[in-house]
Amino acid sequence: MENQNIIKEIGCRIKQRREEREWSQTELARKFYEEFEVSITSKAVWKWENGGLPRIDTLLELSKLLGVTTDWLLTGDYTGNYKDCYKDDKSKNTRFVLRTRGNRPLVCVGLRPSTADDKESDKMTNKIIKCAKKLGFEGAIMLNLYPLRYDLPLEADNNLISENKSYIAILLNELFLEVKAREVNEITLLAAWGDFYDKRYYLGDSLRKIVNVAESANCRWKCLELTKDGHPCNPQDFDEDKMASLTLRDFDVNQYIEKGEIVTQ
Repeated sequence: MENQNIIKEIGCRIKQRREEREWSQTELARKFYEEFEVSITSKAVWKWENGGLPRIDTLLELSKLLGVTTDWLLTGDYTGNYKDCYKDDKSKNTRFVLRTRGNRPLVCVGLRPSTADDKESDKMTNKIIKCAKKLGFEGAIMLNLYPLRYDLPLEADNNLISENKSYIAILLNELFLEVKAREVNEITLLAAWGDFYDKRYYLGDSLRKIVNVAESANCRWKCLELTKDGHPCNPQDFDEDKMASLTLRDFDVNQYIEKGEIVTQ
């Protein structure tokens, strides 16, 4: 009876993550083939969610698709150490999440992804990790207003914005539960998208979506400095003197969005 309850709980967690991504059972099955060239039927997904345990190799692939660890799927445990986490699309043109190891990460919200991926870092990512360490954090998570790696288009792909929001919502929800288990009161979001925010109309809409999901995860917005035009600076161009004297300031993101005004302390 106890084993049956454990398997039932695993099924509930699979269903929970699938629904958070707004995927049907058929869509989850299709994504298995798209990502891993593994044929899974919607009937198999239904069985997983209703008392049928996936095979170990399938469980590993399932955890990657759902953006969680296998430990969480099996036990619901949020108390383990953070692991490297990387989410992109098959074309590699987009990146939704890049996360490095650490129990208390700084979550940086930039403009668009750099070239860094799960295998190679780059100057931008190294600078964020360095900032996080100097500010007393352990590890870093890189998110973006728009997930396209290259020059931002004049017109937005609304599907990309929605998918970006979904990945961020899942990550912040998981992060909230993990930090809560460590008795940490809040998640720090570093606003760092710079002046280009004014150049694309859809960035404001994307930011609103991120703000909405961040509120439910008890996130506190911060920035390092403001540009001359009043936008939160990206630290990639900070010299060594600025890096040596980093200070987090409160950032009123709602006032920034609605009135174009920023309140810092």
